[in-house]
Order: sequence, then structure tokens, then C-alpha cells
Amino acid sequence: MNGKVLTLGGTAAKAGLIDRISRSAVLSRLQNLRRGRIVFVENGLRRVVGAARPEREVEVRVHDPRFWSAVALKGSVGAGESYMQGWWTTGDLTVLLAMIVADEGVNEGLDRGLARLGAPILRLAHALRRNSLSGSKKNIAAHYDLGNDFFSLWLDPTLMYSAGVFRREDMTMEEASIAKLEMMAEKMDIRPGHRVLEIGTGWGAFAIHLAAHHDCHVTTTTISQKQYEFARRRVREAGLEDRITVLFEDYRNLEGRFDKLVSVEMIEAVGPQFYDTFFRRCADLLEPDGLMVMQTITIGERHFERARREVDFIKTFIFP
Repeated sequence: MNGKVLTLGGTAAKAGLIDRISRSAVLSRLQNLRRGRIVFVENGLRRVVGAARPEREVEVRVHDPRFWSAVALKGSVGAGESYMQGWWTTGDLTVLLAMIVADEGVNEGLDRGLARLGAPILRLAHALRRNSLSGSKKNIAAHYDLGNDFFSLWLDPTLMYSAGVFRREDMTMEEASIAKLEMMAEKMDIRPGHRVLEIGTGWGAFAIHLAAHHDCHVTTTTISQKQYEFARRRVREAGLEDRITVLFEDYRNLEGRFDKLVSVEMIEAVGPQFYDTFFRRCADLLEPDGLMVMQTITIGERHFERARREVDFIKTFIFP
């Protein structure tokens, strides 16, 4: 009996030591916040880190000491995981995240030090989700097949899931989405009768816009079952079945030749290992005098290699 008590006491002592080391490491990294300040409240104690004269201050309440080791050993991924577990809360998550992201040194520092110990495990898990033919469908389903009702809750009526173009400051998101569609159509230089291929249907807004306003035929493809079903219904309701063909097919399996090719924020789901494959297929699918227009999310060149190499919260939980 005494042996069991001693063993449990030893385990608790080790856990306490890990918590203290982890707490010290996390607070040390956040101490360099230049413009913001974070007040950690834990068991009635307040620990303040950051600027002496902050532009913004946020309170973080730590409900479980495992929060410290999660952040210390897994960086930003650990912070996200522990938030989902309810190990910490804050009154203004948006301001907290903006404060940390804006401070490049602190933001990158969270994923260094002890956090490097957990990095190989995250990279291995991510490497197993390669965007092969079968892997791509699984990765897309993990996000886009969460349900059309879910996305309809917070996207504008076009259901465009990509950056809009704000011609005026007072434009709504729907107006900005439509402005973006028209801007891309202009860049594509579409003429009546052109055959257009869209890689990445989304919920069908661009295909419908092109067919309805530019008198062309659009072949659009997706590998999301939910998007495929929704887009087909939208096309049918718009009375454009004679001008729009919706496919449930991977870009690698597409056939035919097209005058124009467009892809809106889909290359992010291709993966760097398959960039060459993607652009070769696009070239093969275009007529010799064809034109491709692509919209993509960009990142500063000096951050690209790090972003490609490391596995963050978004890769782990949002966009596998």
C-alpha cells in the first residue's frame, strides 16, 4: 500500500515539475510581446507578460495546468488543442490571436524550443495524408463534407469560399464575391461559345456566373460529395444544365481540351509535391492558344519554406 502511495506521489511530483518547467518556458517566450500584454490567471495567481505600455491587454484563464505543457511541447498546435479541451479560456480570442500573430518573433518562438520535440510526430501524421488520388478525397471530405448547412451559416449567399474584391469600402461580402467573379471573367477574356474548365467547383457560383453572363459552356469538377450534390442542384434550379457540366472527378483524371481554364483557391489542396503534376495537367487540358487564370492564397516568400515544412494548427485540424 505504501509503495503505491509513493508511486502516485512520485508521478504527481513529476507532473508538477513538468508543469513548472513548461510554464516557465511559455511565459519566457511570451514575455517579448512588444505591443500587447497577456494576463494569465491560474488558481487565483496573476502572471503578466508583454509590453510595459501595451496597446492591447487580454486575460487568459488557465483551468488545467496541462495547458502549459501542451503549448511548451506542441506550440501553436498544443495551444489550439488545449483550448478545445477547455484547459484555458479568454474573453477575447480574436484579439489574443491577432496580438501574437502580429508579433513575428513571439509567434515563431512558440513553435521553437521544447515545441520541436513534438514536431516530428505532427510531421509524420501529416505526411500520411498525402494528396494522392485516394488521399485527396479523404482530405477534402474532412473539411468540405462537414455539410452544406454548416457552410451556409457563415458564407454569403454566393457561397464563395475565397477572397472577394472590394471595389468600395461599403460593399457587402456578397457584392465583393460577385465583383471578384466578374474580375476573373474579364481576365479570362471569355467569348461566347468558349469551352471553360473549372478545377474546384466549390458550391457552383462561378460556373453559374460564367454560363449565365458570358454565354459559354462550363465543365466544373470537385471531389467533395456534398459540394457536387449542391452544385448540381444549383445548376438545375438555374436552368443551366445545357451550359454547365458538373463532374465528381480528380483533376488528374480529366479529359478533353478547353479554351479557358480557371481555378479559384484550389491549388492549396494540391500540395507542393504535386505542383508539377497539377500544372502539367492544366497545360494538357488547354488548347494551344488557351488561357488559364488561377486565384491562390499567398504567403511572404521568406516564410514559404517554413510554412511548407512545418505542421501548424490549420494543417492539423482545419485543412488536412
